Amino acid sequence: MQAQFMAAINQICDEKNIPKESVLETIEAALKTAYRKDYGNKDQEVEVELDKKSGLATVYQLLEVMKDVEDENLEISLVEARKYNKKAEVGDTIRIDVTPAEYGRIAAQSAKQVIIQRIQEAERDMMYDMFKDRENEMINAVVHRVDGKDVYVNLDNKITAALPMQEQIR
Repeated sequence: MQAQFMAAINQICDEKNIPKESVLETIEAALKTAYRKDYGNKDQEVEVELDKKSGLATVYQLLEVMKDVEDENLEISLVEARKYNKKAEVGDTIRIDVTPAEYGRIAAQSAKQVIIQRIQEAERDMMYDMFKDRENEMINAVVHRVDGKDVYVNLDNKITAALPMQEQIR
């Protein structure tokens, strides 16, 4: 399954022309959101580590070692911290593996929404970077489809852009 996961990531990168690091960061953010939705809360410090070869994700909760614990979502006592790390001292940050076996339906939908939104943002950024230096320049395009008053055109055979009515020649 992990091989299929990484193959899907590579396919998205190739199709959308997005850097792989950007997609992996997006997936890590989505997994953080999903974890907080199902198992944690919004105040927790959570870190996700995604193995770039296997595609396995590990979720860590970050807790600061304190003498007196005031907020259990952010702090851990020295005695408890030493169960995870023998060399823990007050002021250190402890990473505790809290990777869930599976996510619930709502958390999975939240993760999906985060991934879709971030990939669309990355696509927009890539498109902007591609065309920002070509402002006020005429570009050849092929009409892809007409939808009501809007016309959709293919630019450089890679990108489909909407051409609104006010931008069209009569």
